[in-house]
Amino acid sequence: MLVMRSVQLELEALYPTLWEEFVSIKPKKYIDTPARANALAVHLQENHGSPIIGGIPSFAHFEAVAVARINQCQLISAGKGLTDCRVIASKCGLPGDSVAGIDAP
Repeated sequence: MLVMRSVQLELEALYPTLWEEFVSIKPKKYIDTPARANALAVHLQENHGSPIIGGIPSFAHFEAVAVARINQCQLISAGKGLTDCRVIASKCGLPGDSVAGIDAP
């Protein structure tokens, strides 16, 4: 399991009931966004996203999709982030199961 460092604080605040289960998962690795993933996120946003800076979906969602693709992981998200990441994956022609909800089996 890889956890994007940029969302680790939000996870506890948004899902306090899941937090204890989350911290018990081993092994878990926190990952910062490498330059390669940042470059891919920019490419995805330029070709498949909003041309407006600060547009919707946000750059953080493109970044999450890029990190998952580079690390060959399934992206797990929730709420607006899940919706946006699914739209990004769809527009980029990624497999339908590349983005899943936090409650996915």
